[in-house]
Amino acid sequence: MHCVPPSEPAESRPAAPTLLGQPREPREEQRAGRGTAWEDDLLRTLHGALDDRVDDRIALVSAQLRSPDAAQRTDAVWMCGSLVRTWRGAYDGVVRLVGAQLRDPEPRLRAVAASWLEGLFALARPAADDLAARVAADPAPWVPDWVGGRPGTPSALLALTRAGDARAVPALARALEQPEPDCRLLYAIPHLAEAGAPLVPLLRRRLGALPLDDELGEQSGPLLLALARLRAVEALPEVLRVLRAAPAFRREWVLESALRAVTAFGPAAREAAADARALLGDPSAGTVTAAARALWAVEGDAGAVLPRLRALLRAPDVQGRRSAAWAVGAFGGSARAAAPELRACLTAPDMWLRVDAGTALCRVTGDAGEALPVLAAAWRENRHTRVAIAECLAELGPVERLAPDAAPLLRGELARKRRHNVAAGVSGDQDVHEDEHLLSLCRRALGGAVGG
Repeated sequence: MHCVPPSEPAESRPAAPTLLGQPREPREEQRAGRGTAWEDDLLRTLHGALDDRVDDRIALVSAQLRSPDAAQRTDAVWMCGSLVRTWRGAYDGVVRLVGAQLRDPEPRLRAVAASWLEGLFALARPAADDLAARVAADPAPWVPDWVGGRPGTPSALLALTRAGDARAVPALARALEQPEPDCRLLYAIPHLAEAGAPLVPLLRRRLGALPLDDELGEQSGPLLLALARLRAVEALPEVLRVLRAAPAFRREWVLESALRAVTAFGPAAREAAADARALLGDPSAGTVTAAARALWAVEGDAGAVLPRLRALLRAPDVQGRRSAAWAVGAFGGSARAAAPELRACLTAPDMWLRVDAGTALCRVTGDAGEALPVLAAAWRENRHTRVAIAECLAELGPVERLAPDAAPLLRGELARKRRHNVAAGVSGDQDVHEDEHLLSLCRRALGGAVGG
């Protein structure tokens, strides 16, 4: 099992039919020999001419998806890729129509439809019934689809899992019993929330059986993440086994993953307190901050770890300071004593350190006043800061009352038609999901009064 965290680009195989990114080569194979290339190009030109007229483009692609010709419907699914990846809109109807393609006898069309749906996460829910039926009809839904002679992903099961649908659980349980389950399925399990609880025994069994060798970091990562998100404190023995025997290779990665699970378990993981305390002296700032968060979650005493974190905030290492700011912010008002160090970071040359310190300062003081000018400047300077900033503002409460100067930024974001993370020629597996999350955070920060 070779796993890469979902935030890393290696999760997506370039040759696979990832519709949100629309790789060119599989698409060319798709239409080869059909004699309809000119029609395809004409439709692509029309979509391009419509540009940000999203409703008109939705109407066009919906008509294509209702065509009696399977080839036309296949082209329509490909068109959906760039449309949804680039533009915000009301896509429930399109998603239902693409879901209906999963019932088509043409295997290529089914595979392309499932591949597109896997990148939608919660937006795929209108197609959940069709996805569930497809998974139930497949004797091995965890096996990757093949399109154009290339392996892809177990798309229907992955899409259903990422949509948070409990009907994915039986197939996931069978996948976990395979020698090497697809790691993208494992990384998707947290999206099931409490519906994933029946998988905990299987996750524990896999984690407990992993050899404590150089492959541990790669193989334990998705299992620890799933157990953490499921708050499966019964898995503490397996987590401690990993924590106490992390190999030298990728040691920091293993320790931080295990400590995040301990943090999620909270006071019920008190047995891990001594292990976390011992790691406060580790040379890695990332390990120290993860240990501090775990110890605070278990014992509830921020004072026991704040001196170490405040020292890291004063150190010259930018990454160490960022890690410390992240940890201090998680303590909220209990870490108010670290406010001077956080304020000092607001003038640092590194933009991301300023953002991390600013959001942490908001959380420990309960007020956005001091940090807001810094955060607003970062919001305008780098669109990739917006999720972290919006999350912080949403936690504080209605910005109209607590940070009125932030309201125009949030309203402006909600008014944009184009997704915040669109980049020419580049797309990520979770781009749409991340942008939808940003919109949700903006609405929450505004008190839920703004639609979009």
